[in-house]
Amino acid sequence: MNHVALVGRLCADPESKVIDNKGEKKQVCNFRLAVNRPWKNTKGEYDADFLTCVAWERTAELVCKHCQKGSQLGVEGRIQVRSWETDGGDKRQAFEIQVERIHFLGSSSKGKPEAKKSEDDFPF
Repeated sequence: MNHVALVGRLCADPESKVIDNKGEKKQVCNFRLAVNRPWKNTKGEYDADFLTCVAWERTAELVCKHCQKGSQLGVEGRIQVRSWETDGGDKRQAFEIQVERIHFLGSSSKGKPEAKKSEDDFPF
């Protein structure tokens, strides 16, 4: 089973683009989510993990339309490892969360209120 559920805040505004896959255009949205760890470090502060998330099509559209840096977001999806080789021949890997479901949880840290909605609240 490969299932991830996260709650965190966006580290920056989401980035959207349209890709062409064999003549079929799809919208993709990339964003980084800061997720606090459940325990405090030796300084008494919470550390965070910064996770790259990838949303597609309607989910991508919703994230880009309704979220900004600081927005609190719940994400459900799966972990995917992407591998490639650089021009110099070095092998690289990236671990990404492929977003399957989103939940809008609260306001951004800038104080702009957001509606408490889930992806189910939007008609498809």
